[in-house]
Amino acid sequence: MITSRGPVAPPATRRRRRRSPFLAFLGGLVFLVMGSAVGFLSGAGAGSIWTRLVPEAPDVLGLKNDEPGIRVIEDGGVLVAQINPRSVRLDLARGWDQETSAFHDNHALLYFTGPFFEERKGQNDYDARAIGDLYFYGDLTPASEASRPFADRRYYLAITRKRRVDFGYGGWKRGYERKYRVFVGGLGFLYDSSGELPRSGYSDPYGNLKQRLHEAVPRERLIVGRNKRGQLVVLKTPPRTTPKAARIAREEGLLEAYYVDQGNKARFIVPGQIDDKPRHNLPYLLRVAERDQAWIPPPREPSARKRPRG
Repeated sequence: MITSRGPVAPPATRRRRRRSPFLAFLGGLVFLVMGSAVGFLSGAGAGSIWTRLVPEAPDVLGLKNDEPGIRVIEDGGVLVAQINPRSVRLDLARGWDQETSAFHDNHALLYFTGPFFEERKGQNDYDARAIGDLYFYGDLTPASEASRPFADRRYYLAITRKRRVDFGYGGWKRGYERKYRVFVGGLGFLYDSSGELPRSGYSDPYGNLKQRLHEAVPRERLIVGRNKRGQLVVLKTPPRTTPKAARIAREEGLLEAYYVDQGNKARFIVPGQIDDKPRHNLPYLLRVAERDQAWIPPPREPSARKRPRG
């Protein structure tokens, strides 16, 4: 059964360094000796690595049962999360206070920037609603009437019933509840398997002059996509122009790439390991956790939104 929710209440081109074979061997030896399934490692040129192994699960993607559920790599200033969709769940953490507590969520594997949203400001309160349609495990939050034209002309990220990653174009359609467990609409387009031109009629989140400035000015970029192994890949770049960010995504093996909110709203948090300090409070974050660790909404209404820092 589908239920429905309303808005959230107030509350430069990189060159890879060639790694010495001896250092690569030494790094692998250290890893084996430590025998740790979870932890950060320092490797020559590879940066820090954090891995969580998956529980036993049906092999629906052709991945081995020892494939990491999530692997986080810091690669030349780029944060990359490779996520096995068959062993984790993706939830929407709602509320203006969620990003301040995300780092301390011992049951989560990763938090990252949620969908684009619109804000309505009243007297001493804030109301936010995602621009795209949202669907999580039977709970549908449709885009507002004002946002419907944009929701229907952007891309989406979805997790299918068979736990595959899927990207597509358009808004929520009748019957999608039989196909998808999760649907996150309103994504911006970088490239897909057919090239760097979006579908006809595509509505970019930034329009006209603002779009050109968005592409030309170096900003932190939060990108989502899929690699050839069928993994969901989430990466956060240092401040880069849009073309350079797309080049980074290709270097990281993304066959298709899309973006969520950028700049001071780009967030990549690994609980207990990487704390991405907020510069702009967000009403939504996407939360990755093991399949039995669902997100539990806070017991009370979130407090009023704090003013952005800086």
